[in-house]
Amino acid sequence: FGGVPVMLNYRLGETRISDEGLDEVVAANPTLMRLNISSCDVSDDSIASVIKHAPRLRVLEIASCIDITDEAVVQALTGLHELERLDCSLLPCRRISEEVARLNVQVYY
Repeated sequence: FGGVPVMLNYRLGETRISDEGLDEVVAANPTLMRLNISSCDVSDDSIASVIKHAPRLRVLEIASCIDITDEAVVQALTGLHELERLDCSLLPCRRISEEVARLNVQVYY
């Protein structure tokens, strides 16, 4: 991971990062606290990678990531135990309210 800087916050929104590129970023930053990948061309694979490699994440911004499904959003809500805020606005998902009601997470959708 020599080329990936270790940081607590990554703002990658509106960049051309891919699922593979994001996997490299989160794998190199296990203490990542905040991640913005809004309007990026990423999929459920990226959410799985974030859950696996950055379990202490507190803020996740995935607004306008149209390839992320409801299932991945629910996985983020349940798999990221320290998550405090999730921005999934402008996503096609709308069937997450049941899961949101059970958690203490601010969700914007």
